[in-house]
Amino acid sequence: MANIRWKVITILIVGVVFTALGVYPIVAARYGVNSPGWLMDKQLKLGLDLKGGVQLVLRVETDDALKGETDVEMERLREELQNRKITFTTLTAANATQRIQGFEDALKGTDITIAQKVNDNLSAATATSDAETILANNPDVNGLYGVYSYDGPALAQAVQSAGKTASVHIVSDDSDAQTLGFIQSGTISGTVVQMPYQQGYTGAYILAAEKVLGKDATMAIIKPFLESDGSTLSSGVGLVTQSDLNGYKALESQLGIS
Repeated sequence: MANIRWKVITILIVGVVFTALGVYPIVAARYGVNSPGWLMDKQLKLGLDLKGGVQLVLRVETDDALKGETDVEMERLREELQNRKITFTTLTAANATQRIQGFEDALKGTDITIAQKVNDNLSAATATSDAETILANNPDVNGLYGVYSYDGPALAQAVQSAGKTASVHIVSDDSDAQTLGFIQSGTISGTVVQMPYQQGYTGAYILAAEKVLGKDATMAIIKPFLESDGSTLSSGVGLVTQSDLNGYKALESQLGIS
């Protein structure tokens, strides 16, 4: 009988403690009762599952997400330009192919021959390495041409490493800051530059004119300046060499381009 009595007492004590520490604080908090404070402090902390919620861990591949978002926006912009009958291009392999074709066509009828063409797979490091190999294997090569903005500096580094800045001439595209620096030092002979400021200015001008004057009146204004295809409006290109580099920089400064 004594053992049974102690078991009953133990069970009652456990029940009272559980009720005091586990049940009372929860019920009291539900009904806005905040006393006694020392007992409320003993409230059991329920996990998210016991609170009736679910905790999710979301992992996002940011590069893939950004690429996907960019692709969507590019497609939207492409459709918008097409709807407005605006010609556009992208800096893709096709762009490089056109530059190379133009370079080759310009050499026709001259005594200049192309010794080798290489693809750097959009890598400046590869462009430098390829140029170093070409210069080592072809000691008579005296000229290099690169089609992307990073190619000028990449080729210049290769020529400097080979100690041939006086004998190998480099022609590049675009006005990369490093390219202009190598032009100033004489390592790059010249670079063909686009007119990005004029591209943006002309584009905004046409859109504003179309908004105010209408499409037909705007097309009538720009029609005399279109290329032979009847739809392309060129913003112009230029050749920057060491002799006119200061003039080019002055033009950039005048336009507010730093």
